[in-house]
Amino acid sequence: MTDLTVSVADGVALVTLNRPERRNAYTAQMGELLNRAYRDCDNDDGVRAIVLTGAGDAFCAGADFGTATNPFDTPAEGSAFTAAPTDPAAFELRTR
Repeated sequence: MTDLTVSVADGVALVTLNRPERRNAYTAQMGELLNRAYRDCDNDDGVRAIVLTGAGDAFCAGADFGTATNPFDTPAEGSAFTAAPTDPAAFELRTR
């Protein structure tokens, strides 16, 4: 089982946090997977919207500090993921 699932139907990507046993608590691996899923959706012209949800009875309980790695540790070499705050001015508003 993976910490994140993605399905696309009728132009809508459904991204599901998939750790219901931990109330979908956020991990560094989940951050990497979310980053990849968002990039894949952005690169797919058939995706017009993204819905982010959580499996089970919780959306996300917050950061999971009960794992071996801190969810906000420095990412692995070559990773594009960062949990550090981002300057909103760095984002470009895009319309299709």
